[in-house]
Amino acid sequence: MRILVLSKRQYLGKDLLDDQFFRNYEVPEELNKLDHQVRGVTLSYRRMTEGLFKPGTVSWSSFNVYPWPHRYFVGIKTIIEEFNPDIIWASSDVYHSIFGYYLASKYRIPIVIDLYDNYESFGLSKIPGVRTLFRYVCRRANGLTVVSRMLRDYILSESTIEDSHVRVMGNAVRKDLFKQMPKADARHYLGLPSNVRLIGTAGALSAGRGIEVLFKAFMLLVEQFPELHLVVAGPRDKTLQQYSHPQIIDLGVLDFEKVPYVFNSLDVAVICNVDSLFGRYCFPQKYYEIAACETNVVASDVGEMRYLLRHNRDALFVHDSAKSLSSAIKKQLFGETNNTDIDIPSWSDRAEELSGFLESVKRGCL
Repeated sequence: MRILVLSKRQYLGKDLLDDQFFRNYEVPEELNKLDHQVRGVTLSYRRMTEGLFKPGTVSWSSFNVYPWPHRYFVGIKTIIEEFNPDIIWASSDVYHSIFGYYLASKYRIPIVIDLYDNYESFGLSKIPGVRTLFRYVCRRANGLTVVSRMLRDYILSESTIEDSHVRVMGNAVRKDLFKQMPKADARHYLGLPSNVRLIGTAGALSAGRGIEVLFKAFMLLVEQFPELHLVVAGPRDKTLQQYSHPQIIDLGVLDFEKVPYVFNSLDVAVICNVDSLFGRYCFPQKYYEIAACETNVVASDVGEMRYLLRHNRDALFVHDSAKSLSSAIKKQLFGETNNTDIDIPSWSDRAEELSGFLESVKRGCL
């Protein structure tokens, strides 16, 4: 099957081509290994080098939206005529969904739109008319892949889309990176203290993700457990500047390859989120990464985490309550069971799921 993939180039703070990063890079690579022919097209919202790139097994044509996206429209027309795709998989945001549907309609190609987040929560979706058009193309697409059960339920409740046309396809982890390692080795690598209890997180340290509750909970806990340290790493807003304590260890912004060392160094990892249009429907990627490292976790009782930790309710906390979080951390610090004993999918697993769904769409079996 010839599969044309449409994606924006920069997403989740990374560059699809330069960083060879995450869902929109990993899944096409794995589809290619399943004997499909995959061709990718990226659109950059920043000025980057344009042209043909092949960072792995898939060839990607990259275009810039600035100063004028004319080359993108001409280039993608040529690619479709030469590649003759059997199906389009369009991801990234409302605009790629809308334009992907336009191309599919013009060239009479089946299309599956991928929602790796709730795109209606993105800033670009607030332009008048865009949300309505986005919902229209989702209804008319041949199929949807969505990142979480909560997002699927939201889509089905807000539209007339049939359940069979929506496939939940969560994210995955790179198992070559995210795996258990000796805690002492992970702490030594990062220069962390070896004989104390560590709690913490690695990811977005911002008010939009509810990170403030973690600092407040630490301030409560350190009064009871003076040896406790808090470890944080990742991009941040000014929230971190409001909290000063000698036992808060800030590792800064780490390369992606170093994040597994953080999770392996912790006694309890914390996932913060807020009850918002983004938080309710996003996929809790950090949970899978932490679980792959077999580190105990506590998480906000928001969205998909309610399902993933449904059998470990003690590991959930009220998203804006420092008291609730401190209580959950204590239970995990002194508990005897691991609450991340789950099967972690790989990107090859996700590609096999998508392959089957695309085949069904192509055959018109939905």
